[in-house]
Amino acid sequence: MNTLAINQTLLGNYPVLGGGFTSGSELDKIENINGWLLYINGINDIEKISFPDEEFQHILPIGQAEHRTLIVGMPTCGGVIRYDLYESEQSYMLVVGAKLDPTMMGESDMQYELAAYLYKEDLSDVFLPRDQAATDLLVARNMLYGHFLTFLDRDNPKETVDDLYFDDDGTFLEEIFQDYIQAIDDLKMLEMSYEEGGAAKDH
Repeated sequence: MNTLAINQTLLGNYPVLGGGFTSGSELDKIENINGWLLYINGINDIEKISFPDEEFQHILPIGQAEHRTLIVGMPTCGGVIRYDLYESEQSYMLVVGAKLDPTMMGESDMQYELAAYLYKEDLSDVFLPRDQAATDLLVARNMLYGHFLTFLDRDNPKETVDDLYFDDDGTFLEEIFQDYIQAIDDLKMLEMSYEEGGAAKDH
């Protein structure tokens, strides 16, 4: 059930009759809100993309949160989600984990899936901090911004985030969610001002 929860709720992949899950169809990299290019599970067809065979190291536990409706209707059940950043010589991986409430679904191991994949060569035009720790935080933030395209409601991301509870270990993760919501709101305001300006010119 953890596999179902992570695919359906966090990645936007749905069960297929006979086994497995749907996947995205895009083969090209996707641009996040800041213009970073990356592959996103749920939008890209991850199984058809040939990633390099590399050894990854865990470099950053980004944080975790309680999700009140991690799975809906079977019955509806909450659980814990967490995010971690991994690095290789050529790439970064954002990994998401999910575990349903054991008091409702029984004890189980947290299920992990690839959420987003970023090639370091695609950061050549990005201004990165000199401090490696600061770079890791910036990369984590932007990979999550890509993942949010599948996890959060595109028109009203706050609606999804309202189902999350962040403890003290999830402070940085909560900050990323809230900053993303603010960025989406700012874009909407900008689009509205352009539309109003265009309408005024027409008159």
